[in-house]
Amino acid sequence: LDNIYSAPRQMVWETYPNEHFIDGSSAEHLFMVERKHQQVFEKEKKQGVESMYSVSRQIVWNAVLNRKFIYADGTSNPPSNLPPLTEDSKRISATAVPLSLSGVAMCTSIACFVWTYKKRKTKVVCASQPFFLYIICAGTLIMGSSLIPNSLLTFDFSQDILNRSCISREWLFHLGFVVTHSALFSKTMRIFKIMVAGGQYRRIKVRPLDVMKPFFILLSIALIFLIMWTTISPSAYVQVPIETSRDRFGRITSSFGICIWKNDERKEFWKACISLLNVFDVITILILTYYAYRCR
Repeated sequence: LDNIYSAPRQMVWETYPNEHFIDGSSAEHLFMVERKHQQVFEKEKKQGVESMYSVSRQIVWNAVLNRKFIYADGTSNPPSNLPPLTEDSKRISATAVPLSLSGVAMCTSIACFVWTYKKRKTKVVCASQPFFLYIICAGTLIMGSSLIPNSLLTFDFSQDILNRSCISREWLFHLGFVVTHSALFSKTMRIFKIMVAGGQYRRIKVRPLDVMKPFFILLSIALIFLIMWTTISPSAYVQVPIETSRDRFGRITSSFGICIWKNDERKEFWKACISLLNVFDVITILILTYYAYRCR
């Protein structure tokens, strides 16, 4: 510190003839001044004279973490004339990818539905039970459409629209999942009954409606869970900022949106409903796997 404060007292200020005033618009003038400063620094270095300019060259600036950006008024409040925030390009990809996947899933479901209907009288399709294939295509169509409200969460819509997108996403996904796997379960159950009757050497006729009882039971259970969840503790959209993504003025440049509980008092019920829906989906798959194994 003694060297830094003593340097200004030992400095000899030099003037340069015909030096123009620098208004910040001339790059040539700035270059000339920087060049003169460099010449002064080299001259002082040869003479062994220590000046403020040479001392400042030896100072090492260290960044201070977890400190707010201080503006010209001495506060951390950003002024109104700051440059606009640049939009995060990740939001564009976060919107395009779900919409693309949803379009592929829905178009594939419709194409399979049309193909099954046209080939319904062929031997292979007829043996595959077209009635249940139609339901499976409808279930995958509903499940694929759940990505559409998921992509809407990246837009700056009103809070009410975003909250409805969170709710509709869960409804479409779980209903489509239950419809698809319930149809597979009923289809497998029909085959299982025919194989059991064949093992007992007796003739049996199993119509599609005879095995639709599991379909309606599973669908009713899923509807009860979804209605309870939507009525008592529905989801709400919340924007969470990414603290590590800031610009040079300390402003947050990136964030992500999530669907969580709307009321903190009913947070546990919200978690319980979501967990029950997921457990119910897993149980449906396990039951379907068991009967598929028996019919192998």
